[in-house]
Amino acid sequence: AVVSTQSTGIQEGSCIIDLWDADPLFHIGSVTVKLKRLARQGEHGVQTTQVFDVQSTDHKSSVGKLHLRVANIGSHVSIGDLSRQNASLVVECCSYSGLKNEESILRPRPLSNIDQSLNSILQSKTLQTENRLICDSSEAKILKSLFKVPTPLDLEFFDSPKRPVRMILRSGEEIYIPFLYSSITTKKEFKYTIKLLTEEHTPVQLVRLTFIQQRNVISERFLFSEPEETFAKHSLAVPSTPSGHLLVQCSDPSVLCSAEGERVVFKAPVPKTPQTMRFLIMIYTDGHCYLPAQIWEIVIYSLKKIELSAMVGTEKIFPIILRGTDALSVVQCYSSDSQVLKLEPDREFILSPNNIQEVRVKFEPLETGVRDYQVNVVDTNNRVLLERWLVHTTADLPVVSRTYDLPLSRSLVPTTKQISFVNPYTTERVFKLKTNRPELLSFRDNLLSVPSKQSVNIGLVLSPLAMSNFNYIMVFVNDVQQKCEECFAVRIT
Repeated sequence: AVVSTQSTGIQEGSCIIDLWDADPLFHIGSVTVKLKRLARQGEHGVQTTQVFDVQSTDHKSSVGKLHLRVANIGSHVSIGDLSRQNASLVVECCSYSGLKNEESILRPRPLSNIDQSLNSILQSKTLQTENRLICDSSEAKILKSLFKVPTPLDLEFFDSPKRPVRMILRSGEEIYIPFLYSSITTKKEFKYTIKLLTEEHTPVQLVRLTFIQQRNVISERFLFSEPEETFAKHSLAVPSTPSGHLLVQCSDPSVLCSAEGERVVFKAPVPKTPQTMRFLIMIYTDGHCYLPAQIWEIVIYSLKKIELSAMVGTEKIFPIILRGTDALSVVQCYSSDSQVLKLEPDREFILSPNNIQEVRVKFEPLETGVRDYQVNVVDTNNRVLLERWLVHTTADLPVVSRTYDLPLSRSLVPTTKQISFVNPYTTERVFKLKTNRPELLSFRDNLLSVPSKQSVNIGLVLSPLAMSNFNYIMVFVNDVQQKCEECFAVRIT
């Protein structure tokens, strides 16, 4: 797996760790590590070992556990194996265990050295800057308190009915003029010049200001995969909802964003593939949108869309076309669920420059419903994502022609049963057997050669797990093209 981190200030910040499956470049999930426990408080270094739930991409469920050892180390300090020089934060991933009881030992490297396309999601989108004179006393008092500005306020300066603001200064008199600067941008610094003029527009003083940008403190990161040239619509709950009425702003003017109760709703135009859309959502509770309580980073991957539909127990094949780049590439195609969405070829192959290669997508649903899967095409030599598709699938259940009630006694060994099938055709046919629960049921023979109008017994082998409250197991009798000829339901009693 590939691990990317983004760290912010120790006391109020967090470290967002993204986990990626390094071969297919699928996003596994993310972990947010609060950094308060890493404050050194005068010590040479501190470290902590913790176990975190890895949240899925949509933040709706946990997809595994991440074991971390995190250290905050000063210069020339060695703590065990975490010896670093001039390092302020070290993150070592001890292991990641997913839901399928798979465990990996992770040794993270800088993501920019591994994959530039993935590293690009860590960059923030530019916001327009604002630099203005504050002329309202109530606004000045709020900002002074909010940002703890120690300088005094000259109340005679504010609420003047005349614009621009005019001041009468005695010789040597000093006055503090309040300005508001606001920006969220990747540019490191901005320079402005403020001019003080007489009524005759003669320059009295020039003040050059240099604003050095600090990196945005990202509270949460959300990643979405959406069909290209559509609209992405999402409603996200605000975790640890701050007190006060929520106000939101977005860094991208093309995104519609609003707060509805304790949720943030946005609608964003998805660009054409392979572009990736990134923007920030600022959540405010101060009533004036001065200081965000949280900043979210939204990343939207644009994918080509394929729509497939099939009956459960059958298969649907759809070809997709790959076009070679200007150079020879060694590529491999990956499916987000290789049990349901199979790819041919499923191994590495050479994609010649500007050549065309057909990849077959085979959809074999095991349950009904509407689901989305993802197909990635990866340049395996350079670890670069070449193409990606969103496969939108619909699966329905064939008409059940007969239901068999099979009594099954509790046992530690598999149990064999039989059900009958009649060939309805006037010629001998070959049929293929499938089930929607291969972990519970298998067949003595997966192929049946049945004479015309004759009846045969289908041998079933039932796992002991079939007694664990599974009401129905479907048996599909398909022709050689995997079209369903007959569907049986087996009910365990």
